[in-house]
Formats: sequence, C-alpha cells, structure tokens
Amino acid sequence: IFVTETSAWRVLALDKVEKNLGDVLVQVDQARLIGPRGGGLLAWSWYRIGESNTSNDYLAKLLEAKLKLGLGEGRSYRIVVMTPIADQVGPGEAVLQSFLSQYLPSLESCLDGRLECEH
Repeated sequence: IFVTETSAWRVLALDKVEKNLGDVLVQVDQARLIGPRGGGLLAWSWYRIGESNTSNDYLAKLLEAKLKLGLGEGRSYRIVVMTPIADQVGPGEAVLQSFLSQYLPSLESCLDGRLECEH
C-alpha cells in the first residue's frame, strides 16, 4: 500500500501499532519509508468502513460485504497520514497523533456525510 514496485521510495519497517483514534484505540499499519535522497517518512494507515476503523484486511472485507448487503450504512475509505522524519519515529508519532487529535473528528464527519466538505 505504501509504495509501488516502480517507486523510488522503499519501506524500511512495517508494523501494526495501537493508536488513539478519537476515543478508541485502533491498530493501524505503521510504515517507515526512505526516499531516493535519504529523506524519511512515517506513515499510518487504516480503513474507515461505515463508522468502524480497522487495519485488519480481513475484517475490512467483511465490513465492506455487510455494507454491500445493506446491513449497514456508510462508505469505505483507506486513510493514510504521513509526516517527514529523520532517524527516530518518536517525534513523527507525536506529530501524527497531534494531527489526528485535532482533525480526525472533522475528517470522520466529512467521510460520514455529517459535514459538508470540499473535495
């Protein structure tokens, strides 16, 4: 998900980490990326399906199937947030957590259709 075969970016590490998304702890995919000129990125990624958040691919498919069968409301999204990092992931984690603490409620309202948003 984070890079393609033809990308100049490379994944250095990929883990599942538990992060606070709003009022809920959710496991997200965390990747450390390195660019062609040595610059680094820290990325978090997860699915938002209906009003559920998960990074589990199998659970995401199950939740999508429920939506398609009319057993729930909403849409499916893959959310990815990134920030530049140097050698340590700690400062990048703090930046991403701060960003999500501030903007995730608005993003979720936008995705859920409770708030008019520009695309």
